[in-house]
Amino acid sequence: MKKLFALLLVLMLMTLPALAETKIEAQVLGTQVINGSDLSILRIDFSGDKEIPSLYALTESPWLLEQDPSAIELQDVNFDGHDDLVLVTMAGASNTVYTFYLWDEEAGAFKTESGYEVWNYQLFPAQGLVESYGTSGYAGLLHQIDIFGWDGAEMKRLRSVTWDTLTESDVNMDGEYMQWTERHDEGVIVETYRDYENDTEVVESFPIGDYEDDTFLAQRFLYEDEFLGLDALTENNDDGTNG
Repeated sequence: MKKLFALLLVLMLMTLPALAETKIEAQVLGTQVINGSDLSILRIDFSGDKEIPSLYALTESPWLLEQDPSAIELQDVNFDGHDDLVLVTMAGASNTVYTFYLWDEEAGAFKTESGYEVWNYQLFPAQGLVESYGTSGYAGLLHQIDIFGWDGAEMKRLRSVTWDTLTESDVNMDGEYMQWTERHDEGVIVETYRDYENDTEVVESFPIGDYEDDTFLAQRFLYEDEFLGLDALTENNDDGTNG
């Protein structure tokens, strides 16, 4: 539709201690093109036990609000004892992208974005961590996993792993002219392991045929889990919740 449209819905949220019986009304005010994407502008209103100011947000998937109540919900994502607002900003066949709007108890409002979008997230309350997992092809073989912690209202990326096909680039200067070239090789998987806390990076590459061997693939997944600490998180966190 080319003209502006409005979508009004009321979603009953799960009853949580901090904002019990809170309801949400999300109205689409219009659309805006940002970086080539059509984004819907939402005004999110709240009613319930507390008087909460309206929040304005952007999403690429307003249609999902009608189909899935969890597309906008309350959840304590930064583990401070207060419910935060979780909004789906994009949804596809295998990935759902979320934005967190954190509750500011002093202001009595949802007013601070966490600083990152997260993909198919999982919460680990016991450790105060958030996992973001996004896939990009080859039945999940190409993917990126990020582990986040919190510094107050700010998300901190602690570790990440990216598996992608090989891409190499080169820049050559010829007098006043610069030539940039890029080579892609889908026969090689590049695994990149980044530790942001210690400012380290390890890059390993393997022929894609190696991943067809179950033993090799199991070893790579084990190495990945150990680096991210997911093996310990899964074993020691009984309270983990999925996004």
